Formats: sequence, structure tokens, C-alpha cells
Amino acid sequence: MKIKNRKVLIGLSLLIYVVVMFTYNLGNSVMPVFLKSTPFGTEIFGFLTAFMFLGQFIIAPFWGEISDKRGRWIIMISPFGYGIGQVLYVLSANSFFLLVFSRVFSGAFSILFVSQIVAYISDITPVEYRRRVLSWLAIMGPLSAGTAYLIGGILKSDNLIPFLEWLRARLAFLGEHVSYQLTQGYTFPFLLQFFTGIILSIILYFFISSNSQYQVMNT
Repeated sequence: MKIKNRKVLIGLSLLIYVVVMFTYNLGNSVMPVFLKSTPFGTEIFGFLTAFMFLGQFIIAPFWGEISDKRGRWIIMISPFGYGIGQVLYVLSANSFFLLVFSRVFSGAFSILFVSQIVAYISDITPVEYRRRVLSWLAIMGPLSAGTAYLIGGILKSDNLIPFLEWLRARLAFLGEHVSYQLTQGYTFPFLLQFFTGIILSIILYFFISSNSQYQVMNT
């Protein structure tokens, strides 16, 4: 996936940013509904969100140091790690400790992408265009997140019940409880985040490793 045209590379990087941010926010609109199905209720929603941000705060400098020393390829593990955290979150409905842990885990991996994609795009963008490109990045994030909230709510629709029943049968090898928990209307977006995360991690691996010729573009 080596790209010779730098403008195309920057454009594709922005597109990947939009898709990843969409994926990361897909489950947010159904999270309160999911918490209603747990013994703890929606009262812990703010608490869990705070712990996710705490995880981001603690781990972000660590990711930055690795990225600067070892290269931006580290970004590739972010979607996969975040997807694992989301599935763990769904499967932790009866454990307050695991709910907290899964939010910290997801937060730690989401901040890897959010922070280091900015560094990567800065690397490949000439100085004279950097301010404009980073402004586009700032605009695209909220737009992508807002769209994900809308789609996440639609995925909870009862119209998906036949598909979810079919998917539950396909996942039966995971056990009755796990397959049932992952294919509820309010948990399916989390499962979708996991599978999409795998695909995005593969794309990011080939995309970043094949286009390192522009790093670092400081002039």
C-alpha cells in the first residue's frame, strides 16, 4: 500500500482517522441501555467514563514515548486493543471490577490512536500545510463521533432481531451465555467495534509501515 503522492497519503490518513473515530464512538449511544441490564444500573455510567479518561491520562505519555522512539507503527494495535476492551465490557455485566477494568483498558488503547495519529499526520505534512490539515482533523473528529452515535442507536433497532438470532447461532461455540450477551440489540455495536477493530488494525499496519518514507516531514 505504498503511496507516492503525499497529498493522497494525507487525504487517506484523514479518512482512516474518520473511520476509526466512528468505530470508537459506535457503542457510546447504547452504553446506558447496556448498563440498565446490569445489577449496577445507569448510575455508574459517569463513574466508568471517568475511569476511561483516567486510563487515557495515565497511559498517553507512555504511548508517546514509544511512538517517538520506535515509530508510528504502534498505532496499529489501537483499534484491536480497543475492540477487546469493548467485548470485555459487555461480558463483565455482573462484575463491577471488570466493568471498571474494561473501561480503563479501552481508554488506554483509544488514546493511543487519538494522540499518535495527530503525530503521524504532522510527520507526513509539510510545515506550510500542517495548520490547515490539523484543523481538518479537529473538525472531522466530532462529525465522525456524532454520526457514530446516530448509527449506534439505529443498530439497536428491533429490525435487526432476525440477523442477531442468526449471528447468535453462529457464535454458539463460545457458549450460550457469551453468544447471547454479545448479540443483544444493545450489545451488538460493541461486537461490531471488535470485528471492525481487527480490520482497521490490519489496514493501519500496511498503511503506516508502507509509507514511512515521508516521516519525519519537518520542512
